[in-house]
Amino acid sequence: MEKMVQRTPEQIGILWQEHHAKDQNAAVLGSTEWKAYKARAKACPYFVIPLRKPQGGYLTVVLQQQLPLVIFTTLQEFRSLRDQAPPHLAITHYTELLEDKGIVLAKADAISPHLISVAEARTLMTLTYAFYSDPVSFLHVHNFNHNPAQFNFAELAKELGIGSDTTAL
Repeated sequence: MEKMVQRTPEQIGILWQEHHAKDQNAAVLGSTEWKAYKARAKACPYFVIPLRKPQGGYLTVVLQQQLPLVIFTTLQEFRSLRDQAPPHLAITHYTELLEDKGIVLAKADAISPHLISVAEARTLMTLTYAFYSDPVSFLHVHNFNHNPAQFNFAELAKELGIGSDTTAL
């Protein structure tokens, strides 16, 4: 951490991405981006994402915002165990550099690689930031949390390229 303090935010971001280049499951969020993400995560702590599986079909995952963590589990496990459902993916946000450097470092870890692969972890990380950052996409998240009658899972799946003929796993 001491070496990081001497570097610019841009240098730190490059080092962070290079360090995680193998799995590409790292991100750097600027201060403004983090504050907006954090506010939306607090207001809308849950969301569901259909994850296309390479063998066909899709797996519905539930994300739970427990910042600085984002925990992902399956819909089936969440329905039966709620907040006690086992995590299969975790995104950790490291906020230690926020005050001095104006950045937050993030890393996604596939806890159950047999269920969510490293590549799928990357996809879920990208989708999470997209849904919580883009105002149009965030409408899905907001409706899921605050207007369930307005949330349309089939529409969400279609936007992600998952057709109605695709089987849920």
